[in-house]
Amino acid sequence: MSALGKKISKIKEFAERKQEIVTSSEEIKNPIGIKTPLELGSSNNETLFKMHYDIVDQLNDNLKNLILTQKGERLGFPDFGTNLQTIYSNTLLSEDDISNILVSEISSTVSKYLPSLRLENFYSEKLSLNEKFNNPNLTASNFYNANNNGVEFSNININNLNKNNKSVQEVYEVKIDYQIPVLNKKNTLVLYIKTSR
Repeated sequence: MSALGKKISKIKEFAERKQEIVTSSEEIKNPIGIKTPLELGSSNNETLFKMHYDIVDQLNDNLKNLILTQKGERLGFPDFGTNLQTIYSNTLLSEDDISNILVSEISSTVSKYLPSLRLENFYSEKLSLNEKFNNPNLTASNFYNANNNGVEFSNININNLNKNNKSVQEVYEVKIDYQIPVLNKKNTLVLYIKTSR
């Protein structure tokens, strides 16, 4: 806009509008990808679903989805994903054997489908039964206690009760330390895997 022949008030108004446009465009970030698990979008930038605006969050989400997808589950990509559930559910393997198999399984899958990530460390640990992962038993106990049927479960230790029960699902905590070399960032992904017995 040429300032020649314009009133000062019009020049100021134009400058203020231009400043508003610059300020508002700094606040608006472009979405990178859809956040999973899917949630309805809430802000003006999002359409139907919540989105990721940070590349590290998106890569973490992609890695989680890649590892938790069972091989053969994705149509057209039979080797996409891992066999985590099958490996953890195998009762003949020791925890060391499970870790060794998973390291090779995860590293080969990540190198093929997310080559921009570099895996650094892998930890797998069987968790003991606790309140966080033993909700069905706690819910039943609370239900019976609330109904006052003359039966009380307050002194029962659920960990001891299910110690030798082979049908109870075991829970493993998996931690994967990885690096994003292009961004020079490190991150840790934590997953909880239930066995399917």
